[in-house]
Amino acid sequence: MKEIFIFGAGASYASASTPLGSELVWNYHANCGHPIPIINGVPDNSRENVRFSNFKKFLPVAAQYYPELKGELFKWENRGESIYHLRPFNKKYYVDELLKMVLENGDTEGIEVIKKLILEHITCSGLNTSNKLYNEFAKQVLKNKPFGSVSIISFNFDCLLHEDFRNEVYFDYLLDFDWIDPNREKIYKKQNSISLIKLHGSLDWGICRNCNRLYLYFFNVQKGFYDQKRCTEDCEGMIDPFIVVPYHKYNGKINVLWTKAERELKQAKKITIIGYSFPEYDKMVIDLFKNTLDAHVEIDVVDYHELNSDITCVANSIKEKYRRLFPKLKREIKIYLGGFEEYMNNCNRTTK
Repeated sequence: MKEIFIFGAGASYASASTPLGSELVWNYHANCGHPIPIINGVPDNSRENVRFSNFKKFLPVAAQYYPELKGELFKWENRGESIYHLRPFNKKYYVDELLKMVLENGDTEGIEVIKKLILEHITCSGLNTSNKLYNEFAKQVLKNKPFGSVSIISFNFDCLLHEDFRNEVYFDYLLDFDWIDPNREKIYKKQNSISLIKLHGSLDWGICRNCNRLYLYFFNVQKGFYDQKRCTEDCEGMIDPFIVVPYHKYNGKINVLWTKAERELKQAKKITIIGYSFPEYDKMVIDLFKNTLDAHVEIDVVDYHELNSDITCVANSIKEKYRRLFPKLKREIKIYLGGFEEYMNNCNRTTK
């Protein structure tokens, strides 16, 4: 039986406190801050100004495209506490929507600032976390699946789900990389690798601005990793993280993965969706599933409910949404509202 796991931002948030889509970049100063030292009774902001230099560069870029926010954005003082008053943002302010406009405008400096900040936010926000849930997922779920029976589709940029050496779980990104880090080459694409299809790109993928040469780096990409990194070919172009790419000239590269995701979904007998809610604005994703899912596919949804919410009401709302988005589905959709952690706890109990 072909089984597919779908991972959204909610899974990475639960496993390593990475930012959700609505928080990405905007909450960088809050998620990655440390207590400001007090020297002679006065806060010492000097190190903060250096650490958040890319965030300060980002604010004028955002203000250029969102003039209605300009007054608030320029209240930035070291940590920019007043920016909280803009929350919650609607979708038009999400960083991928901003990046789309920046790309269309040909603003290469703005693109570079935003991509650096995305990398910094995702990597720095999870520095002190154990990433327990993804590690348990590799150990308790993937390791026990017969070869070829499972694939993963992820909408996350992070590299939290990566090779698990102790349990001999390896992944294949299904891309033809032009260069692979020697440390990664030893373990990448092993004979029994599991397909990991990252439809929005990945922080450990690099792409040359000039020649589109693809690089696969080791998965522990950190802040500043792409600073001044250049292509090994004669063009010596700057290398960017290959992320948020559906809007860019890299469509040909990323579309290969969308084609492969379509093939995998058509074969699926069971789909488990963790931390992804099919938001209405993700029309490409909705259409992908709508056009590929078998009417009798088994679907499990792993979501999370607030403590004071009515669980039955939340579950019925999710089921109704799925029936509306995917009307041809015949089977009852199973809803689990304990989140990724409870899902893994249940998996651990069943394997003992």
